[in-house]
Amino acid sequence: MLPAAPERDGEARWELRVDTGHPVLFDHPVDHVPGMVLIEAGRQSARVVTSRPDALLLGRESRFPRYAELDSPCFVTARVEGTDASGAVLVRTRSTRQGEEVFTALLTLSSPSQEVEHSAGTGRP
Repeated sequence: MLPAAPERDGEARWELRVDTGHPVLFDHPVDHVPGMVLIEAGRQSARVVTSRPDALLLGRESRFPRYAELDSPCFVTARVEGTDASGAVLVRTRSTRQGEEVFTALLTLSSPSQEVEHSAGTGRP
């Protein structure tokens, strides 16, 4: 993704940049952005908008209402929606192309205490 535009009403926005030469995400010729790329863009944007680069993605509820063709820019937005009962952070992310929604998801990111619990046995700080 390109650097974020300034936040507006708590929402950050990026232009999606894709590497069509990626051997896994683009393992065959396509004319659209694969869903896994949109999910990854959502995950990255959620980490940025929460200022938590090590947050773990615990869950997602998503929709892909239409294709994101590669012939015009696709934009990604993210906004923190709050926390759930366990303290996990909820982030709404959307991708649009020509003003039409192509992907939306409510992502659940680990809380700081969940990250400490996860790294406890791994030797990570």
